Amino acid sequence: MEIPSVTASLKKYKGKWGHAESKHLLKRTLFGAKKEDIDLFASRSLKFAIQQLLYTEEPTPTPPINHYNDEKYTDGNSAWYYLDHCHETKRNEQWPQKKFL
Repeated sequence: MEIPSVTASLKKYKGKWGHAESKHLLKRTLFGAKKEDIDLFASRSLKFAIQQLLYTEEPTPTPPINHYNDEKYTDGNSAWYYLDHCHETKRNEQWPQKKFL
């Protein structure tokens, strides 16, 4: 079974390209659209707008740090446990609890 390509059901847009269309596209693809951006994209072609919005050359982010298999690694949370434990031990040494029979 052949899987159709993603663009199989998309038709090329042949409508007008102006200020209203630029505003609509930018509001759907960005987190808020500034007036300067709308004006810039409206003054250019639809092809330019799509190239700028969808085909950007962003660097690949570095992979997340994984210390799960390193026995010597401790995260910040275990440091708090260690400090609390040391503080509790020191407090018990300074003020020994009374033992009742």
